[in-house]
Amino acid sequence: MIFPTQKYTVTELRIYKSMHILEAFSYTKRIMRIYISLGRDPKGHKQCEGDGRTPEGLYHINGRNEKSAFYKNLGISYPEPRDLREGTDPGGDIKIHALPDKRQLPDRFYTAHDWTEGCIAVSSAAMDYLYAHCPDGTPVVIFP
Repeated sequence: MIFPTQKYTVTELRIYKSMHILEAFSYTKRIMRIYISLGRDPKGHKQCEGDGRTPEGLYHINGRNEKSAFYKNLGISYPEPRDLREGTDPGGDIKIHALPDKRQLPDRFYTAHDWTEGCIAVSSAAMDYLYAHCPDGTPVVIFP
């Protein structure tokens, strides 16, 4: 894992679902590479509310919440118009967040399993860095 020791502005996030990796870039410099947990059924693009999948494609950070039930979070702009299909509810409220504030299981469960409803879960330390250095509008590319 790579974790920044300096304060960089994050200009792009890349999420590699198949490898369970999040990489943060400041322009062309990779400044962070961490392990993540995903939706409980992560293979494939999110199709509908409740499918447990994490979406794939190009999104951006569209908000933040420092009083989340998951410590802090950064909102992802899912669904985009391309994600909307007639007759289905694509779901929403996809976030990059830390572990639950009120954990019902040991921490090792949350870091070793895919357990979210489609969000991207990171450690509290990673969330602190991203929250402080990742401005709204930052591109988020989610790869299969």
